[in-house]
Amino acid sequence: PKGKAIAAKSRKRHAVVVDFLLSLGISREAAEMDAEGLEHHLSEETLAAMQAFHAKKRSDRAGSADRCAGSTTRP
Repeated sequence: PKGKAIAAKSRKRHAVVVDFLLSLGISREAAEMDAEGLEHHLSEETLAAMQAFHAKKRSDRAGSADRCAGSTTRP
């Protein structure tokens, strides 16, 4: 029903904000606490930008790890 959809949307918004803050290097404890307030005041546009930023950062890290794993040079 409607209540479950609202709760799911709220959890998603919370997760987006937490993931974004974690990608900035914020501790999980602080990110969880800060997200509690932020998630209710951010526009859909801002949430989408946060999600895109986090996804790019995660992708960049994965690509970097792949390049390092494929390296044949030794120190």
